[in-house]
Amino acid sequence: MYIHDMAMRVSGSYATRFIFLTYSIFIIGFFLIPNAVDQYKFYSIAVFIPGLLLLPQGFTLLRNNRLLLLLVAYFTYMLINTAWSELFELKPFLIYARLVFYILMFLLVTAILRFEYPDKFDYFLQITCLVAGVAAIASMIIWYQDHSFPKSRLIGIGTLENPNPSAMVYGFFAILCLSYALSARMWQIRMVFYASALVLLSFVWFTQSRGVLIATIAAVIILFALGNYKKMLVAMVAIAGTFGVLYLGFPELIMSAINRGLSTRPEIWSVVLQKVAEAPLFGHGYLTDEFVFIAQKKIYLFSHNAYIGALRDGGIIGLVFFLTMLVYAIWLSVRIGKKTGDYVYLALLVFGMTIMIFDTDRLVTRPLVLWIILWLPLALIISHDFIRGNCVEALPSETHLRGL
Repeated sequence: MYIHDMAMRVSGSYATRFIFLTYSIFIIGFFLIPNAVDQYKFYSIAVFIPGLLLLPQGFTLLRNNRLLLLLVAYFTYMLINTAWSELFELKPFLIYARLVFYILMFLLVTAILRFEYPDKFDYFLQITCLVAGVAAIASMIIWYQDHSFPKSRLIGIGTLENPNPSAMVYGFFAILCLSYALSARMWQIRMVFYASALVLLSFVWFTQSRGVLIATIAAVIILFALGNYKKMLVAMVAIAGTFGVLYLGFPELIMSAINRGLSTRPEIWSVVLQKVAEAPLFGHGYLTDEFVFIAQKKIYLFSHNAYIGALRDGGIIGLVFFLTMLVYAIWLSVRIGKKTGDYVYLALLVFGMTIMIFDTDRLVTRPLVLWIILWLPLALIISHDFIRGNCVEALPSETHLRGL
């Protein structure tokens, strides 16, 4: 079936318009909804359930998308390996399976919305970037009214209840803001996005999240180094100047970060890797207890490294599935960048992949920070083939089937 025929069926659909509205509220809700439980319930009722109506269109649209198929392969393996978990129980398995379907629906809905409303979806992302900037300002005002400035680690408003997740989400939209600023044609709009980006970068600085700061710097370098923009030098000088002012104005934040040392992550990783060695090929299963005990005194709820977590649960096979998906996504993002001159997808992927070295654990979660730093960029890459005639994966002989 031709894609343009399917588009005519979907076009004007009340369900699609309703889901666009609820999807937008869900994403912006990371900054506005007061707690993660309410956001999870909202997604379940207002996005996932109506999204079931789009499954036929989604299957037609995405059935040959290789990146999505790699994701499905990874999820399938991780569902299967629950069978050899240390303690398999039906209820946790069903909860985990439901979350897998929630994530797949998120990918599908993103693709359909971008296919059906490419311009409006782009406007929605731009608005979200500006909302993030306003939320960052509000967060700094509210937080530092009751906490010491600047020593106290900043936490954002909304569903984010920790400095590190706050830095991840706000840093993600800082990169998007920079991308929109670099591509804007009107200087007034360019300045608005630059201002929002600088506010968001300042927010990341005040969270004192070292891993996110490293990831942000890496993503910004990719965005500027690979993009062919006339204003690149000016933008880099402005951002470097911002960090320079922050450093000169608040040098104690650097000392605070240094004084924290290497934290306990190396020790955590060592303990988890010892467990990995017990089942290196197939892993311990996805329902295995993820608690890490150190010196019989402290308990850490996760491994603080998504790659080591994948090894623990899925073994070498699970890690290969995971890395294959990420490598292919990087390859696609590079191809998209060469075609469009915009390497924002690559920058966002590097941002998320770098963070996962220092934080996070299991990839299948409720709507939390991983939905922004990992699943959203992957969804954007998956959907890129079907907007504005783009078709990165299509062979020359296939392009006429994609409406080119």
